[in-house]
Amino acid sequence: MEVGEELSIDIEAGKTLMIKLLSISDSVDEAGMRDVLFRLNGVPRVIKVLDKDNAKSKNIKTAEKADPSVAGQVGASMPGTVAGIKVKLGQVVRAGEPLAVLSAMKMETVVASPIDGEVTKIPISIGDLVANEDLLMVVSPA
Repeated sequence: MEVGEELSIDIEAGKTLMIKLLSISDSVDEAGMRDVLFRLNGVPRVIKVLDKDNAKSKNIKTAEKADPSVAGQVGASMPGTVAGIKVKLGQVVRAGEPLAVLSAMKMETVVASPIDGEVTKIPISIGDLVANEDLLMVVSPA
């Protein structure tokens, strides 16, 4: 999409979103994010978008996302901070067993194993900030 371009997106019968790209910032912040200004149904909005090319050149780590089609990939159910990790690599777990604890806005959520199996990957550490669906762990079927 180019600056000044406008899109019309039908989301259901009788409901159309009008989106016009107004500008994209020239600079990238320390996290590799760029401001994007657009108008949604006439209302100006600003969002931060990861500039993947600049993030790679600055060695900024981008989180792997959990694949919902793979039963043992456990993704974050909400954005937040990793408050606790309840298992170790190689540990055998049962479905429903706590794997990690996420904290957001003084509320904690326990993330449980979706299947019986062995924990084969833990790409997170306590204190990490995670976004929705970031990969927290991989549990391989037993």
